Amino acid sequence: MTSSPEAEDCPFCTIAHTYPSQSPSDSKTQFNPEAVSPSAHLVLSTPLVLAFLDILPLSPGHLLVTTRAHKEKVSDVSLEESRALGEWLPVLSRVLAKATGVWDWNIVQNNGIISSPIYICLIWSCYRSRSLQTSSNGFAVYQE
Repeated sequence: MTSSPEAEDCPFCTIAHTYPSQSPSDSKTQFNPEAVSPSAHLVLSTPLVLAFLDILPLSPGHLLVTTRAHKEKVSDVSLEESRALGEWLPVLSRVLAKATGVWDWNIVQNNGIISSPIYICLIWSCYRSRSLQTSSNGFAVYQE
């Protein structure tokens, strides 16, 4: 973790410090969601990648994926972290689809604090897309 002031105030870094890395194949692993405040429902905790449910979800199953070490931008991510993120994003995508029954969703990455003042840490946000319909003129239209 970096020692930047942002890292000290980062809720995701608190989650990373509170929940040690666990083998994804260890079915006995249970994380206490109340170990941090606000609570965190971890889905994945590896040496390099964390995934947990968003506490203010845009849709059911809204998942946040980040590096264990505090990073603010994609350009800060190491090659090893990048590989781990690339390995876990498709796995988590399939888990999210199976858990929610929805196979179409957004995967959004906010790069830096200006792109999202809510997150001071690099994060991928995975959430269900709104319903996409084709209008009579052939344009795609989102519906609530």
